[in-house]
Amino acid sequence: MTHPMTAFMAFYHANKTEDWTCNNLVEYYRDKSETKDWKKVLDWIKKDLIRVTRNAAPHCAVNLTQISDVQHHDLFMNIDFKFQKALSSESSPDIRKYFSQIRSEQNEQDQRPRTPEHRIYSSGASDAFVTPWNREDKSDNDESQELCDSDSDPISDHKLPDELSEELKGLNASELSIRNTLLEIFHQNQFKDLKLVKTLMSSNFLNGIIDVSDANFKKMILSELIKLNEGQQWFDKVLSKHTWVLTPEFINYCNQFTDDVCNRMQLPTLVRKSFVTGRFDPFVHEGHDIVQDIMKHFSVRLEAPCNINSKASKLERTYAIDTIIYIMNRIFRMHFDVLDGNWIEILIGDTKSHKIDGVLKAFQTKKFRQTIIIIEFSHGQYASADKETDDQVKLSRNAKRILNKLIDRVSCEHARVYTIQSINGNINIKYMVRPLPSIYLYEEFVSIKIPTTFDDMEEFAKSMSTLMDFQTDVLRTVKLMNKKPVEDKKVYKSEVKTTPKKKKDHNNISPSYPDSPCPGSPGEDLI
Repeated sequence: MTHPMTAFMAFYHANKTEDWTCNNLVEYYRDKSETKDWKKVLDWIKKDLIRVTRNAAPHCAVNLTQISDVQHHDLFMNIDFKFQKALSSESSPDIRKYFSQIRSEQNEQDQRPRTPEHRIYSSGASDAFVTPWNREDKSDNDESQELCDSDSDPISDHKLPDELSEELKGLNASELSIRNTLLEIFHQNQFKDLKLVKTLMSSNFLNGIIDVSDANFKKMILSELIKLNEGQQWFDKVLSKHTWVLTPEFINYCNQFTDDVCNRMQLPTLVRKSFVTGRFDPFVHEGHDIVQDIMKHFSVRLEAPCNINSKASKLERTYAIDTIIYIMNRIFRMHFDVLDGNWIEILIGDTKSHKIDGVLKAFQTKKFRQTIIIIEFSHGQYASADKETDDQVKLSRNAKRILNKLIDRVSCEHARVYTIQSINGNINIKYMVRPLPSIYLYEEFVSIKIPTTFDDMEEFAKSMSTLMDFQTDVLRTVKLMNKKPVEDKKVYKSEVKTTPKKKKDHNNISPSYPDSPCPGSPGEDLI
């Protein structure tokens, strides 16, 4: 019997994806095949779809090489659903009989006693999965199983990694339910991004990260977790932020910046006013000193004359030195005994060959420093939408790499990595945690607008308390990291896929320069 793979590939490339339907696909195989064994025919279809998408066909809307095993599960379950819907209603009785048999076998499996691992598979809670083509009764489909195994497809691998199995055994029933719910939401959003033809470099979900910084998305997650026992309490706990204890001097200083005084005439005097009485203590009055220095710095930026021809705000590093670098250095100046700041194109081992604009590392031993904060300068004061998205995903991918290294030495409960992006006149601070196996949550800590007018200084003063909360949260994380190190504990880590190489455009090769001694196209003879 001739396998129709070659003809299928030619037929696939000749037809646009949107012209394909399940019926067309199966009818094509029926015409080209010499058998009416629909089980084998459908196995061929599945295998060929895998090959086509892996070969990155020009008209293919989904590239399977960009998604994980969990995402493969969603994709093929969706394909299977469409096959069942189309074939059971419009095709021959033989096909309907085949799908009816599959359903009955699946129902029998659902009624069998299940181990915790099997329940995890059936609920979609693991990175391995079971499809209608990979059933427990291997004897019913030995030939198709051999085809799957021959190509080492992810969907044929039922065995969980040892680290994942051990971690799942240590979870209680409530944590397993929460994990299943989050994975279900995660998979749905992955599939949405695939439909939108997003890539690894434009989607956090395709990188295995649940970005909860969007208020509406976070609200939707909470609505699902509320249905579970202790779901909301767990969510609030893992994303909790430590707060700084406000001092009277700090409160009095920030409260003076009201709408009626934030102007060119009064603000320069107010930012230089101190509310510290008596002897100044750099530790007791640290918060007051920090906020006064930052407010005075940005007031001076507004007070100072500038030339309209200056391009300082458009230059990435020049703008960063006067804004984000100054703020971060000032916030952590009194804590450089436990933190080490490095700036401009820093290469760290945790992110392989990816350079970082700025990093803050925690001293853990005399020779070892663990990165916990990474900073990205996204152009100058203004950046394009593409630049913003690209750098956001770049930060989250690197944060996940660093977090995976961190949880080898620090318990998952205390491990936390922070990202800071300077973009379009805003400072966006986020943090990433990994509370459960395969669950990486990415939450916003604060977003601060860099003042460009005196009117902006009122809102800027209100954000100073949140900046001090950020300092407290970071220092608390460093303390827990150094206090409770983890020894020889292996945990399951969802690795970050390799950054795709940029394709060189060979179509923009310009012809010879007209004044060249050898004019003409490269393919012609020299004159």
